[in-house]
Amino acid sequence: MFRTIEVCTDLTERKKAVIRDLLASYRKTAKKIASYQWKLFFQTGSFNRKAKIKHVESDLSERYKYTIQYHVVVPILESFISNVQNRFKEIL
Repeated sequence: MFRTIEVCTDLTERKKAVIRDLLASYRKTAKKIASYQWKLFFQTGSFNRKAKIKHVESDLSERYKYTIQYHVVVPILESFISNVQNRFKEIL
């Protein structure tokens, strides 16, 4: 059995704008990091969660960029490759 409660937050327009801007920067940065990770994949044969990404330009801090790479981008790309491998095995 699951129960839910409705949570109401009093977000001001300013806070909503900050969240929208952060989300936009997050998405742009994630795309840049994913592009770099694909480049690494085709050069080395694997993704690298700990790759140096200081060259990736972003409004976000370096710590935020590394968090995006380590916890979001690389796991998604690894999952994609795994799914492609599994599908290939099914076809064969």
